[in-house]
Amino acid sequence: MNNGEHVPMDKVLIVSHFFAQCRHFRSTRINGLARYLPQQGWSPVVLTSAVAPEVTGDFTSVEVPYEDYLRHWKERLGLKADQPLKEQVEEGKAGKRSLADRALTTWERVYGFPDPTLSWVGPAVEAGRKLMADGDVKAIISSSGPGASHIVASKLKEERDVPWVADFRDLWAWDHNDVRSPVRRLMNEKLERDTLRNADVLTTVSDPLAEKLKEIHHRDRVITIPNGFDPVDMPSQAVDLDRKFSINYTGKVYRKGMDPAPLFDALGKLFTEGTVDRRDVDVNFYGDRNPWFMTEIEGRGLGDVIKVHGTVPRQQSLDIQKRSQLLLILAWDNKKEKGVYTGKIFDYLAAKRPILSIGSSEDVISKLLASTGTGLIATDDQGLQRILVSSYKEYKSMGAVGYKGDMPKVMEYSHANMAKRFADLLRP
Repeated sequence: MNNGEHVPMDKVLIVSHFFAQCRHFRSTRINGLARYLPQQGWSPVVLTSAVAPEVTGDFTSVEVPYEDYLRHWKERLGLKADQPLKEQVEEGKAGKRSLADRALTTWERVYGFPDPTLSWVGPAVEAGRKLMADGDVKAIISSSGPGASHIVASKLKEERDVPWVADFRDLWAWDHNDVRSPVRRLMNEKLERDTLRNADVLTTVSDPLAEKLKEIHHRDRVITIPNGFDPVDMPSQAVDLDRKFSINYTGKVYRKGMDPAPLFDALGKLFTEGTVDRRDVDVNFYGDRNPWFMTEIEGRGLGDVIKVHGTVPRQQSLDIQKRSQLLLILAWDNKKEKGVYTGKIFDYLAAKRPILSIGSSEDVISKLLASTGTGLIATDDQGLQRILVSSYKEYKSMGAVGYKGDMPKVMEYSHANMAKRFADLLRP
């Protein structure tokens, strides 16, 4: 405001193919930018393929639909349209594995360059041109995956010389989970280098990924801006915690890369010793009920303690997190994943409950937990048992496991702070 008059904000075009379309591809990073950039003097215009009805805020969204060839193939094969095909193959949900493998290979050969959203690029560029025609858009942020978002932004940058921030929620051509052939990977790598050549600055979610991007693109200006949580998701008043000693996990458990067995074995040992009364313990997983996972539980005789409830809506998931005695993180058992945050860690921060992390102490998640004082990090069986016993004793004596988070440090990971850091990059 100036002398009682409204001062128009400059517009920033946010190009992100995935915004909030479905539970598998929801990007809270883009939601946070759209909601909190207005506090930094920017009016966001989100160019995307679709927006979920529940996503609201002081921003404009422009939806550009496209024909998803991969979705078409999955529906024809009787697979889940909204879940990545690679996950369904790995989890044994795709019927005959050989059939799904062949479908994946066929799609990769026919439609896989640069990714299944290629048909979105042309219409999105045309929509972007119209949005930028009046000159009100003063900056661009593009966010991937998929890489199509950067391709669109690069073409718009060529036509309108405004600051362009190219953001990587995940790596693009150098993603180690890429299933493409070596020739196709080389093509994708060249496309990424060519596309990002005129970007003013690159951003990504962690220091290890930033170092990788510096190496790939031979540039120093790669900025780390971690993901975060929406402050409105934090509890506004005291929450009635679970009456039992609850250890809760919300989200998918991947058979490759995550290992819940140490927790199961530690609990079994503590029950046998009598150190922990199994009647006090309630372990809950809210995610897919995979047969292999159920076998792990039942094979140890823990079905009365460990429950798998299936996937729940996001708001219910947030409520479960807030009332938990402990929140569970299973660290990725893969050195190549050390720079990757799981999205749930930021929801957990907003819940303001202690987080039990099982696995590596060298990944970015463990470092985040240590710096914010929110985590209990178990890297071996003995350490895990010690943490469980000490937390259980605190629960028995105090009625709850205490939360010891450093709130100023925690709030550094809010969407409001994330948006401010982006805004600082937008002005020349």
